[in-house]
Amino acid sequence: MERISSPAVVTSATDARRQMMLRGPIAGALVRLAAPTVVVVTIQALVGMTETCFVGLLGTEALAGVALVFPGKPCVARSA
Repeated sequence: MERISSPAVVTSATDARRQMMLRGPIAGALVRLAAPTVVVVTIQALVGMTETCFVGLLGTEALAGVALVFPGKPCVARSA
């Protein structure tokens, strides 16, 4: 059986979160909002370092090729 919450309960919970963000401590709100972004950026940095280490094992020519192509990679990724 599916539990359906009434709109009043959902609105009440939404209002409570909004009031907590507007009137609560700023540091807590910033940490809650920034935490997912910090996690994603950390994972991206680790993946980038892992890729660089792997390409470095292939040789200096491969590493130079990646260094040459890398500046255009974000532009291509954004256009997709």
